[in-house]
Amino acid sequence: MMNILLVAINARYSHTNLAVRSIVTYCRERQENDPSQVSLDFIEFNINQQPSQILSSLFEQHADIYLFSTYIWNKRIVFDLIDDLKKIKPDAIIGLGGPEVAYTAADVFASAPASDLVFRGEGESAVFNLVEACRKTKHLTLETLQNSDTPLDGICQRDVEGKAPILRPPALPLDLDSIPFPYPDGFSTMQHQSVYYESSRGCPYHCIYCLSSTEDNVRFRSLPLVFAEIDQMLDAGVNMVRFIDRSFNCDRKRAREIWSYLIERDIERKKTGRPRTRWHFEIAAHLLGSEDFIVLERAPAGLFHFEIGIQSTNDEVLRRSGRLANTADVLEAIRRLTAIGTIDVHADLICGLPGEDLSSVLRSIDTCAGLGQYTLQIGFLKLLPGTDMLLYARQHGYVWQKQPPYEVLESDGLSYAELRYLKEIEVIFERYANSHRFSHVWSRLLSLGRSISRTAADIASHWKKNGLFDRPVGQDTCFRELQRWIVEHTGLSASEKDDLAAALEKDYTELRGNHPSWKNFLRSSK
Repeated sequence: MMNILLVAINARYSHTNLAVRSIVTYCRERQENDPSQVSLDFIEFNINQQPSQILSSLFEQHADIYLFSTYIWNKRIVFDLIDDLKKIKPDAIIGLGGPEVAYTAADVFASAPASDLVFRGEGESAVFNLVEACRKTKHLTLETLQNSDTPLDGICQRDVEGKAPILRPPALPLDLDSIPFPYPDGFSTMQHQSVYYESSRGCPYHCIYCLSSTEDNVRFRSLPLVFAEIDQMLDAGVNMVRFIDRSFNCDRKRAREIWSYLIERDIERKKTGRPRTRWHFEIAAHLLGSEDFIVLERAPAGLFHFEIGIQSTNDEVLRRSGRLANTADVLEAIRRLTAIGTIDVHADLICGLPGEDLSSVLRSIDTCAGLGQYTLQIGFLKLLPGTDMLLYARQHGYVWQKQPPYEVLESDGLSYAELRYLKEIEVIFERYANSHRFSHVWSRLLSLGRSISRTAADIASHWKKNGLFDRPVGQDTCFRELQRWIVEHTGLSASEKDDLAAALEKDYTELRGNHPSWKNFLRSSK
């Protein structure tokens, strides 16, 4: 019996990999009770572990076939790891799947000499095709695979004679209801980790910077099945469930039904005193209407976390990016969500989009920062292999990192110096706005009537002058340096300085109490 091991290397310990679980569960169910079945299992690591530790663990698994789930955050580690794995397990077949390799199979074979297979298309059906090929031979080799009469859609492979790689068509999409619940063994080993769940695949939109734009149709898991699986996660007391649906509310009625179900179940939970399960969704804000807000206004505090892509408030930039959302509708939806006050909202801007210059990015920051209490992340364009953005970038003089995360270094509207300037503003936002430890002083800064991006740039200039970008900066330093900036900043009136200093003291006291007192804390920093 051949042994196939799927390998996940997550971005951090708190993350888990849904793909390897879904593939293993699907393949196991498809060959259940078959005497010639192939053994499948998965193993998880994270990028903070030593590569030598990961390699040792993989060696001990004694697998015949190793399949690596490859993403932007682990590609370098995976490529280095499989090179070493091939040296100590020369007879093992090594395959790569995931968004970081699926769209560039030929290039992967060239840049990763230890790779034998690259998977593309629907992961479950592609790997099951490999399982079927294994079942038809006592011991699968690349040669027997290459000559197999089994359908091998979704499996590209290195040619055994050293010719051009064999690039087979992607595996076809599945009916999502045919894929079993990926957590058949429960959640006892995931108590301090997020659980990922998928109720749909595909995206109806065609943003040129996103890999989801390559799929034309959206497929849904049936609601009765979704509700039953939600119940399993609730009954297990899972702490956080992250729906990975690319645009969760593209079917508005369906989204409302799920949100309503979760709200009702949470109300029932509260009566019993059981721990709460929190739910994360990536939503299209412009689709939210009055019926949605009627439902969402009933959501208990902390139950839902919404991630929203604003990307830019410049409609022409959005049009060039293939993003058709109405900016006014998106901003109004965020205002209404933050006004509800019970839903955690996280929204993104992207610097480096087609045709967007510095003044346009700064206007987007100023506009979005004043929408209410929420997290605004200032992000930077990634030129992902397989996207149309890559073609646009090559045609319009973009410069970007050769290796993951492929971040933009210059765009057709932003120089490297301007992107550095925006990076410094981003750090100030992360430290003072998005940490939610400086909410009082940040609200006062927003209320001054000045450009918040300009204010953040002024604070960043103070940081730069004092070398704070060049060393680790703790929470105490953030308090002290903002107080110094308030005192030294020449663009503030005496009353504004007094108001900001009082707000900063309030933030400190709420966070630290009087241990030490604010005055003693400042005195100790002199």
